[in-house]
Amino acid sequence: MISSRRVRIDFDQEPHPTAMIERPGPVLRWVFTRFFREITFPPELAQRIAKASETGQVIYVCRTLSYIDYLYFTFAFLAAGLPLSRFANGVKTLLLQPLGRIVRGAFLLWRNRRTSHVEEFNQVVRSGASAMLFLKRPHTLFGWEPAGFRGPYVEEAIRLERERPPGARPIVFVPLVLLWGSPALRAAKTRRGILDVVFGEREAPGRVRALWMFFRHFKESQVVAAQPLDLAEFIKNEGDLPDDVLARRLRWHLAGRLESEVRVVLGPVRKGARRIGEEVLRSRKLVAEAQVIAKAENLSPQVVTRRARAALREIAAEPKPWVFDVLKPILAWVWRRIFDGFEVDLIGLERLREAARKGPLILVPSHKSHIDYLVLSYVFTENDLVPPHIAAGANLSFFPLGFLFRRGGAFFLRRSFKGDKLYGAVFRAYVRKLLREGNNLEFFIEGGRSRTGKLLAPKLGLLGMVVEAALSDDGAHARRAQIVPISIGYEKVIEEKAFARELAGGEKKKEDVKGLLKATRVLRGNYGRLNIQFDEPFPLGATLRDAGAMVAWDEDQNVVVPADETLWRHATQRLAHRIVYGINRVTAVTLTALAAAALLATGRRGITRKELLEQAQFLMRWAQRVGGRLSQALLGPGANAMSLDALDRALDLLTRDGDLEVRSGSGTLPGGGRPLDEIYTIPDDRRPRLAFYRNNAIHLYVADGLVALALLGAAPEAAGADRIVARGLLRERTLRLSRLLKLEFSYRVGETFEAIFDSTVAGLVAAGLLKPEIVGDSAEAFRAGAPDKLALLAGQLRDFVEAYWVAARGLETMTAPLATKDLVRRIHDLGEKLFYTGKLERREACTDTNYQNAVAYFVERGILIAEDKRVRLAPSADPKRLATEIADLMSSR
Repeated sequence: MISSRRVRIDFDQEPHPTAMIERPGPVLRWVFTRFFREITFPPELAQRIAKASETGQVIYVCRTLSYIDYLYFTFAFLAAGLPLSRFANGVKTLLLQPLGRIVRGAFLLWRNRRTSHVEEFNQVVRSGASAMLFLKRPHTLFGWEPAGFRGPYVEEAIRLERERPPGARPIVFVPLVLLWGSPALRAAKTRRGILDVVFGEREAPGRVRALWMFFRHFKESQVVAAQPLDLAEFIKNEGDLPDDVLARRLRWHLAGRLESEVRVVLGPVRKGARRIGEEVLRSRKLVAEAQVIAKAENLSPQVVTRRARAALREIAAEPKPWVFDVLKPILAWVWRRIFDGFEVDLIGLERLREAARKGPLILVPSHKSHIDYLVLSYVFTENDLVPPHIAAGANLSFFPLGFLFRRGGAFFLRRSFKGDKLYGAVFRAYVRKLLREGNNLEFFIEGGRSRTGKLLAPKLGLLGMVVEAALSDDGAHARRAQIVPISIGYEKVIEEKAFARELAGGEKKKEDVKGLLKATRVLRGNYGRLNIQFDEPFPLGATLRDAGAMVAWDEDQNVVVPADETLWRHATQRLAHRIVYGINRVTAVTLTALAAAALLATGRRGITRKELLEQAQFLMRWAQRVGGRLSQALLGPGANAMSLDALDRALDLLTRDGDLEVRSGSGTLPGGGRPLDEIYTIPDDRRPRLAFYRNNAIHLYVADGLVALALLGAAPEAAGADRIVARGLLRERTLRLSRLLKLEFSYRVGETFEAIFDSTVAGLVAAGLLKPEIVGDSAEAFRAGAPDKLALLAGQLRDFVEAYWVAARGLETMTAPLATKDLVRRIHDLGEKLFYTGKLERREACTDTNYQNAVAYFVERGILIAEDKRVRLAPSADPKRLATEIADLMSSR
């Protein structure tokens, strides 16, 4: 029972002996200046605490008792002008006060020696001052419990809150934790070592270890805070419970909030790679699958076990904390040398941090470069987030890259699992284990790097494993996972020469040590800016339920009833397209993407600077109009103004690499600068390279480009002298184009063609690019309101249609079955011939990736029949008619 006698301390005059120091002496000021200012205290955290102190009376809550933490928060609160704690359980700051206060404080301590610490806490709170409560003390071999540490402080806070009159400021708990060292070093372990037993664990160190960590890691430390908790609201929500029960719930809730925040930075409790491997091999589902495989292939249990272990060694990551500390400064140096800077979507990063509190993150970035593997992990460590486990191709497992990648969290998968069912079963079991342990996971849904610059069609293999894990009985963590589509964009990619060679029909070179040594040439180049954008995270479990992959799901009990396999595979496809759409939605238009789109749009060999500026400005505004994101470097002084300096920098990058040739003119801009009649020409063999960068942003122009291409390509007899095209004809031609190019682009998820067509036409009409007309009595039609602008939109897609036309022409001489690779080579040779004889307008159409997609489309349509890795013409196929149909869809010259 708390005594009701008055505590004889005047808190307006003298601070409590545990209070934070308002006027630090010279030694403490030196410590503050020399060490504490190096520790990160986020400005948004200071704003959050300040806001909490405006609405209520702040009581800070820390996880583990620490004198150094208490002193640091003293410095941080003084620097930010935040309420200082006037009481803390288990610490004494009296000897750090000025001499006069030490004497007076000692006298007060003696005079009030019979006053309990809980009474002192009571008096501090009643006076309206702030306090700090530590929830637990370090567990060390020779540790002791400080006087006043243990006590019913939480119960007393609840009692005081209940006694407050209506309308009074409530008590607001602000959970805080100071994390010492880099995230990699701070990662929690499952076992306590000898240092942990003697000196306390890293996350709850005793005084000796805390002092060592302070001097060793103060520059790499940071403060993490959970959302403030309004005690009055908490009491109201919990209902009519006894104070002791309510206090236990409150402690659990506060500790849980802190733990959740810490895990955002540190990740789940770290298990060793060997332990993870053993748990994977003992998993019930893998054991059952292995028994079926052993029976089918007539293998002994010993052989199956040996093969499973070998497969796991080939697959599994072996994360080591030291890798991040070693690689981080090296990567920082490399990035500074080859890039002009990073543009990171900080708002999206905060959304991602919030999503990490709900469950593990499944990061799905676009894939244009090998350095994508490094970029996200680097950004995560820079922003104190847990680096993910990354699914990497087995082609990158060679030494020394494989050694470093594996210890940086990469796990490796073969390009195909065919012929080795046991390997596939082990890989699936490993993915399930990673998710079950709560690890963040990163994989590329495109499968490989995009050689064309646009997103490739999604591959469902690894995503299907994630879905399967979420639908399993032990898939609670996977169902809570948050999927984050991410765009990683480059002004210039380091592999552009290799991509150009492969698009022109060259063989892909195998990654090896020799190639790694040659890659050091990259350090002599400049690749502009790197752009990272995050889409809105969305929950995996709820998305699968809404897509029909589950018959039922009790989220509280984590009991799930999966739908049949057909339904959940269909749900996986829907999920994949949603991810791809999300990546496209947040992909930012970079400088080189905009410049390339403007340069290639007309199809002409050269373009004047005046035309280029007008076309680039139009395409930038159109990207904004349809909701596209822009690189910050693109924007000039006004909201819709384009930075000429930035555009010129992109042109300089392209000119430096030989992708663009500049012929000087004589006119100048009104304010000086480059001549308006300066001419930019693109060498024929460099147009595919420019198309790569244009394709980075082509998704923003696809819907409008299809309608523009359909309108401008309408036959003269249908369009009339003024190119008036009936709505029905425009719709039919647009539908044919969208079906033709469906393997090239991802269309809006969840909307029918009719809805997309109607909204696109309405947008073009609103912008004045289409003019409605009435033909006859009531038939609606359209004519081009701005033919030059429509041509710019249509020009973004014309080379794709030309590529399919070339592929159709290539089928005309096909008399016997061919391997797909040989057919593509034949089509490639024909495309070169047609271009150099003037029958093909755009050199960028002559790329093997386009031809491969065209062949796949012809197989899907039944024009070609695929048999045993070869294709042959269907008996009813008419290649000449097919080529004529495609030619009809292209805009007239």
